[in-house]
Amino acid sequence: THEDLDGIWTDGHDFGDHDGDPDAAAGPCGPHGTHVAGTVAAATDNGLGVAGVASGVRVLPAKVGTIDPNDATNCLLSGAALIDALHYVAGAHATLPPPSTRPAVVNLSLGSAASSFFVEEAVSLVVESGISVVAATGNDDGPVAFPAAHASTIAVGAVDHNLDRASYSNFGNEVTVVAPGGDQNRHGTLDAGVLSTVPGGYAYFQGTSMAAPHVAGLVGLMHSVNRDLRPADVRTLLTSTATDLGITGRDTWYGYGLIDANAAVVAAQDALQADAADVIVRIKDGTDVVATTTARTDGTYRIESVPMGSFTLEAGTDVDGDGVLGEGGEFHHAEVVNVVYDGDVERHVILEPR
Repeated sequence: THEDLDGIWTDGHDFGDHDGDPDAAAGPCGPHGTHVAGTVAAATDNGLGVAGVASGVRVLPAKVGTIDPNDATNCLLSGAALIDALHYVAGAHATLPPPSTRPAVVNLSLGSAASSFFVEEAVSLVVESGISVVAATGNDDGPVAFPAAHASTIAVGAVDHNLDRASYSNFGNEVTVVAPGGDQNRHGTLDAGVLSTVPGGYAYFQGTSMAAPHVAGLVGLMHSVNRDLRPADVRTLLTSTATDLGITGRDTWYGYGLIDANAAVVAAQDALQADAADVIVRIKDGTDVVATTTARTDGTYRIESVPMGSFTLEAGTDVDGDGVLGEGGEFHHAEVVNVVYDGDVERHVILEPR
């Protein structure tokens, strides 16, 4: 119900308390989850609070925490609830139908020193279904926690505002990239953390839990310009565009380095591909479609019975099938054409990714 997160939610389930309402505003699990969600998706240009990395995306809340019966201030996380939630987002839950909107990325701002075969299997199932999994490395200044330590995840460590490894950020060969997580311990002030949404307002938190949603939000941005990205593509683009920190090359503190949002999104857009047969070609008079066709597999197209006059020739892909050509993550080109009947006219069209 946070005013800066209005309208972002889709579906959702509470796997900790086993009901259909994932809201945790009144319990100890609420601040952490709300903070993470705000870093990903808090609204931009609304005059309120903060701006999410990927403002405009939708968030599917899968709550896995529950109130500790022995300490009402503690949020308990169970492996069984996490496995249940992962099966749900992968569309493989035993009793719940798949989410109505397929996620592009799962953010796991949680972890344990203990490995679980069943959690690893569930994470792998999500990745194999085409969804990237981003996980926090942990805050113990020690080995990378699980599930971030599993090979199929994108393991995220934290840096402070000076781009130094946060004093708490776990390290090891499993670290993929780093992102802003703040370091109030080192710098001694609350505002050395990450500011985001919490129930009833805003707060500064620190942790790899805060770094991970920066990366998850970036993956959302990458998918907004290229819906065909697979988890392996996402990993390659994130690591190849990261800014190297620490010793030259990949290292155990920073992985491949600090995420570069602009470079990663541009690289995702450059990786767009479309088959010629996916291209729709239209002749339009203003907003009215006069004639339409689909390109052949060799890229040629033919439009007949067009009256004389000045029109817009529009060509593009319609990945989401909404009838609008050339939205984000699609190809597009438009130009003015004058149709006169003095013979056939060839017009070459070069599509550009949007």
